[in-house]
Amino acid sequence: MTTSMSTKNIERFQVIPRYAHTRMARTRELNAMVASMRRFGQISPVLVTKEEQSFVLIDGYLRLQAVRILGKDVLRADIREESEADMLAMVLSKSQERQWESVEQGFLIRDLTSRFEWSMAQVARRLGRDPSWISRRLALVNDLPEEVLDALCKGHLCTWAAGRILAPLARANKDHAVRLTNALVEQPLSARDLNVIWQHYAKSNTKVRDHLVDNPHLFIK
Repeated sequence: MTTSMSTKNIERFQVIPRYAHTRMARTRELNAMVASMRRFGQISPVLVTKEEQSFVLIDGYLRLQAVRILGKDVLRADIREESEADMLAMVLSKSQERQWESVEQGFLIRDLTSRFEWSMAQVARRLGRDPSWISRRLALVNDLPEEVLDALCKGHLCTWAAGRILAPLARANKDHAVRLTNALVEQPLSARDLNVIWQHYAKSNTKVRDHLVDNPHLFIK
Protein backbone atom coordinates (compact mmCIF):
# COMPACT_ATOMS: atom_id res chain seq x y z
CA MET A 1 0.00 0.00 0.00
CA THR A 2 1.44 3.35 -1.01
CA THR A 3 1.33 5.95 1.74
CA SER A 4 2.16 9.61 1.95
CA MET A 5 3.53 11.44 4.94
CA SER A 6 4.63 14.96 5.74
CA THR A 7 6.35 16.20 8.89
CA LYS A 8 5.61 19.70 10.12
CA ASN A 9 4.78 21.75 13.18
CA ILE A 10 1.12 21.93 14.16
CA GLU A 11 -0.69 23.92 16.84
CA ARG A 12 -1.49 21.99 20.00
CA PHE A 13 -5.10 23.19 19.98
CA GLN A 14 -5.55 21.48 16.60
CA VAL A 15 -4.82 18.05 18.08
CA ILE A 16 -7.75 15.74 18.92
CA PRO A 17 -6.64 13.26 21.66
CA ARG A 18 -9.34 10.77 20.68
CA TYR A 19 -7.50 7.77 22.11
CA ALA A 20 -6.38 9.27 25.41
CA HIS A 21 -8.77 6.86 27.15
CA THR A 22 -6.75 3.92 25.83
CA ARG A 23 -3.50 4.97 27.53
CA MET A 24 -2.59 4.09 31.09
CA ALA A 25 -0.97 6.63 33.41
CA ARG A 26 2.84 6.44 33.35
CA THR A 27 4.07 9.00 35.86
CA ARG A 28 7.72 8.00 35.74
CA GLU A 29 7.87 7.99 31.95
CA LEU A 30 6.00 11.30 31.76
CA ASN A 31 8.42 12.98 34.18
CA ALA A 32 11.34 11.70 32.10
CA MET A 33 9.69 12.98 28.92
CA VAL A 34 9.14 16.43 30.44
CA ALA A 35 12.78 16.60 31.58
CA SER A 36 14.00 15.54 28.13
CA MET A 37 11.80 18.03 26.30
CA ARG A 38 12.80 20.82 28.65
CA ARG A 39 16.46 20.17 27.87
CA PHE A 40 16.45 19.05 24.24
CA GLY A 41 13.05 19.94 22.82
CA GLN A 42 10.80 17.44 21.04
CA ILE A 43 13.09 14.82 19.55
CA SER A 44 10.61 12.60 17.70
CA PRO A 45 7.33 13.65 16.07
CA VAL A 46 3.91 12.44 17.14
CA LEU A 47 1.76 10.50 14.67
CA VAL A 48 -1.48 12.06 13.46
CA THR A 49 -4.04 11.82 10.71
CA LYS A 50 -5.90 14.81 9.27
CA GLU A 51 -9.55 15.38 10.10
CA GLU A 52 -10.97 18.53 8.54
CA GLN A 53 -8.97 21.40 10.10
CA SER A 54 -7.70 19.28 13.00
CA PHE A 55 -5.47 16.26 13.56
CA VAL A 56 -6.39 13.02 15.33
CA LEU A 57 -3.53 11.88 17.56
CA ILE A 58 -2.73 8.22 16.92
CA ASP A 59 0.55 7.87 18.81
CA GLY A 60 2.47 10.28 21.03
CA TYR A 61 0.23 10.87 24.04
CA LEU A 62 3.12 11.23 26.49
CA ARG A 63 4.67 13.84 24.21
CA LEU A 64 1.37 15.73 24.09
CA GLN A 65 1.14 15.67 27.90
CA ALA A 66 4.72 16.91 28.19
CA VAL A 67 4.08 19.77 25.77
CA ARG A 68 1.04 20.81 27.82
CA ILE A 69 3.01 20.69 31.08
CA LEU A 70 5.78 22.80 29.55
CA GLY A 71 3.25 25.32 28.26
CA LYS A 72 4.26 24.92 24.63
CA ASP A 73 1.79 25.53 21.82
CA VAL A 74 3.48 23.66 18.96
CA LEU A 75 3.98 19.95 18.27
CA ARG A 76 6.11 18.40 15.56
CA ALA A 77 3.99 15.77 13.84
CA ASP A 78 4.13 13.13 11.14
CA ILE A 79 0.89 13.61 9.19
CA ARG A 80 -0.23 10.42 7.46
CA GLU A 81 -2.85 9.96 4.78
CA GLU A 82 -3.95 6.45 5.77
CA SER A 83 -7.33 5.95 7.37
CA GLU A 84 -7.64 6.27 11.11
CA ALA A 85 -8.39 2.55 11.49
CA ASP A 86 -5.39 1.55 9.37
CA MET A 87 -3.12 3.73 11.44
CA LEU A 88 -4.40 2.25 14.72
CA ALA A 89 -3.72 -1.23 13.37
CA MET A 90 -0.26 -0.16 12.21
CA VAL A 91 0.67 1.20 15.66
CA LEU A 92 -0.70 -1.90 17.41
CA SER A 93 1.16 -4.26 15.08
CA LYS A 94 4.48 -2.68 16.05
CA SER A 95 4.20 -3.92 19.64
CA GLN A 96 7.90 -4.75 19.73
CA GLU A 97 8.76 -1.07 19.37
CA ARG A 98 6.98 0.06 22.55
CA GLN A 99 5.67 -1.41 25.79
CA TRP A 100 1.91 -1.92 25.61
CA GLU A 101 -0.25 -2.89 28.56
CA SER A 102 -2.79 -5.56 27.66
CA VAL A 103 -5.68 -3.26 28.58
CA GLU A 104 -4.34 -0.57 26.18
CA GLN A 105 -4.32 -3.13 23.39
CA GLY A 106 -7.81 -4.20 24.39
CA PHE A 107 -9.14 -0.64 24.21
CA LEU A 108 -7.77 -0.09 20.71
CA ILE A 109 -9.01 -3.48 19.50
CA ARG A 110 -12.46 -2.60 20.87
CA ASP A 111 -12.37 0.64 18.86
CA LEU A 112 -11.43 -1.27 15.72
CA THR A 113 -14.30 -3.76 16.18
CA SER A 114 -16.95 -1.30 17.36
CA ARG A 115 -16.24 2.13 15.82
CA PHE A 116 -14.78 0.80 12.57
CA GLU A 117 -16.72 -2.48 12.46
CA TRP A 118 -13.71 -4.69 11.77
CA SER A 119 -14.26 -8.38 12.42
CA MET A 120 -12.04 -10.09 14.99
CA ALA A 121 -10.55 -12.16 12.17
CA GLN A 122 -9.68 -8.98 10.27
CA VAL A 123 -8.05 -7.44 13.35
CA ALA A 124 -6.06 -10.64 13.97
CA ARG A 125 -4.86 -10.68 10.38
CA ARG A 126 -3.84 -7.00 10.37
CA LEU A 127 -1.99 -7.30 13.69
CA GLY A 128 -0.36 -10.62 12.82
CA ARG A 129 -1.87 -12.18 15.94
CA ASP A 130 -3.76 -15.35 16.75
CA PRO A 131 -7.55 -14.84 17.04
CA SER A 132 -7.44 -16.17 20.61
CA TRP A 133 -5.02 -13.37 21.53
CA ILE A 134 -7.44 -10.81 20.10
CA SER A 135 -10.31 -12.42 21.98
CA ARG A 136 -8.47 -12.31 25.33
CA ARG A 137 -7.56 -8.64 24.95
CA LEU A 138 -11.11 -7.75 23.95
CA ALA A 139 -12.60 -9.76 26.81
CA LEU A 140 -10.44 -7.90 29.31
CA VAL A 141 -11.95 -4.50 28.52
CA ASN A 142 -15.46 -5.85 27.85
CA ASP A 143 -15.64 -7.78 31.11
CA LEU A 144 -14.43 -4.96 33.35
CA PRO A 145 -16.89 -2.28 34.57
CA GLU A 146 -16.07 1.29 33.55
CA GLU A 147 -15.20 2.17 37.15
CA VAL A 148 -12.52 -0.53 37.16
CA LEU A 149 -11.17 0.51 33.76
CA ASP A 150 -10.98 4.12 34.91
CA ALA A 151 -9.00 3.16 38.03
CA LEU A 152 -6.72 0.98 35.92
CA CYS A 153 -5.96 3.71 33.38
CA LYS A 154 -5.30 6.24 36.14
CA GLY A 155 -2.68 3.94 37.63
CA HIS A 156 -4.60 2.96 40.77
CA LEU A 157 -4.62 -0.71 39.71
CA CYS A 158 -2.11 -2.92 37.94
CA THR A 159 -2.96 -4.97 34.87
CA TRP A 160 -2.37 -8.20 36.78
CA ALA A 161 -5.01 -7.30 39.36
CA ALA A 162 -7.46 -6.29 36.63
CA GLY A 163 -6.99 -9.43 34.54
CA ARG A 164 -6.54 -12.09 37.23
CA ILE A 165 -8.79 -10.81 40.02
CA LEU A 166 -11.23 -8.10 38.98
CA ALA A 167 -12.20 -9.48 35.55
CA PRO A 168 -13.37 -12.88 36.88
CA LEU A 169 -14.93 -11.13 39.88
CA ALA A 170 -16.85 -8.80 37.55
CA ARG A 171 -18.16 -11.77 35.57
CA ALA A 172 -19.43 -13.29 38.82
CA ASN A 173 -20.63 -10.08 40.50
CA LYS A 174 -20.14 -6.68 38.87
CA ASP A 175 -21.12 -4.76 42.02
CA HIS A 176 -18.50 -6.60 44.07
CA ALA A 177 -15.82 -5.82 41.48
CA VAL A 178 -16.63 -2.10 41.67
CA ARG A 179 -16.69 -2.10 45.49
CA LEU A 180 -13.37 -3.92 45.71
CA THR A 181 -11.88 -1.48 43.20
CA ASN A 182 -13.04 1.49 45.29
CA ALA A 183 -11.36 -0.02 48.35
CA LEU A 184 -8.13 -0.60 46.41
CA VAL A 185 -8.09 2.95 45.08
CA GLU A 186 -8.18 4.18 48.68
CA GLN A 187 -5.50 1.75 49.85
CA PRO A 188 -3.71 -0.59 47.40
CA LEU A 189 -2.83 -4.20 48.19
CA SER A 190 -0.06 -6.39 46.84
CA ALA A 191 -0.70 -9.04 44.20
CA ARG A 192 -0.10 -11.71 46.83
CA ASP A 193 -2.72 -10.23 49.19
CA LEU A 194 -5.24 -9.87 46.36
CA ASN A 195 -4.74 -13.50 45.41
CA VAL A 196 -5.42 -14.54 49.02
CA ILE A 197 -8.61 -12.47 49.05
CA TRP A 198 -9.78 -13.95 45.74
CA GLN A 199 -9.20 -17.52 46.92
CA HIS A 200 -11.10 -16.85 50.16
CA TYR A 201 -13.88 -15.07 48.26
CA ALA A 202 -14.39 -18.06 45.98
CA LYS A 203 -15.24 -20.38 48.87
CA SER A 204 -17.18 -17.95 51.09
CA ASN A 205 -20.88 -17.25 51.53
CA THR A 206 -22.64 -14.04 50.51
CA LYS A 207 -22.24 -12.31 53.88
CA VAL A 208 -18.49 -12.94 54.01
CA ARG A 209 -18.07 -11.87 50.40
CA ASP A 210 -19.80 -8.55 51.10
CA HIS A 211 -17.41 -7.95 53.98
CA LEU A 212 -14.37 -8.94 51.91
CA VAL A 213 -14.94 -6.54 49.00
CA ASP A 214 -15.69 -3.60 51.29
CA ASN A 215 -12.92 -4.26 53.81
CA PRO A 216 -10.12 -6.20 52.09
CA HIS A 217 -7.43 -4.57 54.24
CA LEU A 218 -9.11 -5.68 57.48
CA PHE A 219 -9.19 -9.25 56.18
CA ILE A 220 -5.47 -9.17 55.36
CA LYS A 221 -4.64 -7.74 58.79
